[in-house]
Amino acid sequence: MLQKNTVLQKSLLALITAWALAAQPVAAQGAPKLDDEALAARLIGTWINPPDSPDYENFASSETYNADGSYEYREYDDKECRIVSALLKSRWHVWNGVIITEYDGGKALSDHVVSMEAERMVLRSVDDGVTAYRNRSSSCAPTTAKK
Repeated sequence: MLQKNTVLQKSLLALITAWALAAQPVAAQGAPKLDDEALAARLIGTWINPPDSPDYENFASSETYNADGSYEYREYDDKECRIVSALLKSRWHVWNGVIITEYDGGKALSDHVVSMEAERMVLRSVDDGVTAYRNRSSSCAPTTAKK
């Protein structure tokens, strides 16, 4: 019985150590954590998926977060963001530092805000762990979007 407890303790210690090491890079970014209200206020506007983002799919796209909680995702047929090929509308809010985008049918996507600057933010998907970058954009913003 003593041997089983020792193995269990070692396994638990290894698991805790791995979790602590994985969480370190996020905490080491050094930026003070914003509260949900401040994050939401800074999020309002249009953001593009830049080519250096790990989730970039070789076409222009934008996400617009409106102050009324509405959200619009657009894909474009051109790099200048003039020809919209797809439009998806939903709702968004921020809870505990996570942007939650809710779609019809009960589906939701959750992205933890790793860092947010005036012109760039880093997100990490709560669902699959993928890190993504978004750059603020005025050129891809619809006329209704406000910063």
